[in-house]
Amino acid sequence: MNSASRIRYALFAQQAHLVCEALAARLPLRFEARDSSFWGPYERATCAGGRMMLLRNRDPMFRPGDSPHEWFFDAAHPDCPLLLDVDGEPALHETLARALKAAGIAYLVA
Repeated sequence: MNSASRIRYALFAQQAHLVCEALAARLPLRFEARDSSFWGPYERATCAGGRMMLLRNRDPMFRPGDSPHEWFFDAAHPDCPLLLDVDGEPALHETLARALKAAGIAYLVA
C-alpha cells in the first residue's frame, strides 16, 4: 500500500508564476493564488494523488532586529527563492520530479 508523504522541494527558480505555468503545462492541476499574513503571497493546487503549495522563501513577518536566519522559511536553503511543499502519494512525487526536470527547474529536496 502506498502512503502519502510530505516533501519540501527548494527551488532555484525566481518567479512563482513561471513555476506554476510550467507545472500546470505538465501536470493535471491548476494553481490558485492566495495570500496570508503568515505565508505572504503563495499558490496552491490540488490534484490526483495530493496537494501542493508554492511559497516564497521569505518570511513576511520578518522585522529588523529579528535573527537573520528568520528571514527565510527554510533557512537551510537561503539560495532557493521558492519552496514547493507537496503532500502526496509517491507517484505524485515521481511525476513532479520529472515535470520539474522537463521544465528545467533546478531543485533540492529539503
